[in-house]
Amino acid sequence: MKRMSKNSCAHLRTRVQNYIALVIVLAGALVGSMFVDVVQLVRGAGFSSKAVHSATIIPYDGRTWVAYTEPIVPLTIIADAACTDCKLDALVAWLQYTIPTVDVRIVDAGSAAGSALMTQYDLTQVPSVLFGTPITQTRFYANTQQLFLPQSTGAYLFDIAALSLVPVRYVRAPHIPDAIHVGAKSAQTTVTLVGHFACAQCADAHAAIAAALTQRPDAIAYTFIPVAAGANDARGDRAAEAAYCAAAQDAFVAYARELFRTRRVWQRTTTDAVFVRAARTARIPDVPAFQRCLTDGTYRETLARARADIARLGTHDTPLMFVNDAQAKDVRALRAALAGTAGAAAAR
Repeated sequence: MKRMSKNSCAHLRTRVQNYIALVIVLAGALVGSMFVDVVQLVRGAGFSSKAVHSATIIPYDGRTWVAYTEPIVPLTIIADAACTDCKLDALVAWLQYTIPTVDVRIVDAGSAAGSALMTQYDLTQVPSVLFGTPITQTRFYANTQQLFLPQSTGAYLFDIAALSLVPVRYVRAPHIPDAIHVGAKSAQTTVTLVGHFACAQCADAHAAIAAALTQRPDAIAYTFIPVAAGANDARGDRAAEAAYCAAAQDAFVAYARELFRTRRVWQRTTTDAVFVRAARTARIPDVPAFQRCLTDGTYRETLARARADIARLGTHDTPLMFVNDAQAKDVRALRAALAGTAGAAAAR
């Protein structure tokens, strides 16, 4: 076997070195920015754009970075900082688990910022949950859109009361312009009842309010906010329209008493004759005008606006009762609160 000359050996070594260099260059080209990534990570400069786009999970500095296809979603929770049993931590944990890209900000309802938000969005309860516009780009929104109430500012109020996730506390009575209003606006005591005419407890609450109005007609302003008894409550709709027609003749209190008393009757009928008979029993001054009002659907749009407004506030339970802005938990508490305001007025 021939021995290679010195020149041949040197040429071979050069070719091998060139091949190694070529392999290194090609490997670097194939790996792409991974060399840059290592330098950036060592320097603390972060990840290169190629690494971010090509990986969904990246461990770094004791943490695991996970890529999401959804945007960062601003989330503001207005809560009562003094409440010890409001389960706010559980609410935050659930929202972060359900929507991993939320950026949570908690605001105390008693602070200046919290009070401003409550006023801006006309909120009545805590906690209240407000999402930023990016929520509409999430899968969660696509699946639960009916629980989001768009606001004029572009924010979205989330109806947590519908899910019964955490206890909800009302900080003031809802103010619904299209509700049924009885009494002087300047009255010392305002009473608000959210309910419907098929509700037995609502009937008891109305009776308590009616008794207080009889005793103190100039001192109490009464607001009735009608809500639907169910998803398809056609007879309840007609009863509520009839109540508006009675209120137009200053006869709501007596007429509502008749609606509550005959609720099992009008729920089973398909004509409006029962509502007209109730108008006569309640001694509405102009029954023909009442009948025309009901037949023409004079207050149908008013009722729809009132129901839309109360739904926007996330109100579900009935009856809801308030004396001034304090919620009464039941009819007994309502009577006690009304008696208390009467005693306070007498003391003055």
